[in-house]
Amino acid sequence: AECLQEALKLIEEGTVVPRPQEERYATYAPRLKKEDGHIDWTRRARDIYNLIRGVIPWPGAYTFRQGSRLKIWWADWTDRPVDREAGEVIRVEKEAIEVSAGEGTLLLREVQPENRRRMPVREYLAGYPLHPGERLGA
Repeated sequence: AECLQEALKLIEEGTVVPRPQEERYATYAPRLKKEDGHIDWTRRARDIYNLIRGVIPWPGAYTFRQGSRLKIWWADWTDRPVDREAGEVIRVEKEAIEVSAGEGTLLLREVQPENRRRMPVREYLAGYPLHPGERLGA
């Protein structure tokens, strides 16, 4: 934020000298497809967390629960080692659902069931009870 404030100040003062991007450092980013948001639970928790942040709002990160798409809007991650299958629900609390990843765990905090609005995990659990041992992604 401080860097942005400084840049805006320099632009306002007219002291910024624009310079073109060096083409050798430019990279091409292909257009995202809906399936690019699919969560592979065998990946590291940190990588899944970054996927979630990177594909919001479109195509959005998602997994499946009992055959229905579950979009993940907000999550945190831990590098806590667990001896569980990837995608297995470890813990269910009012504010988060902890899910095992390839390495570490993901704490789901805001989700959107298929054809429903996005909601905090607390609201989701009131209408869609979830229990430790269930698997996401199948």
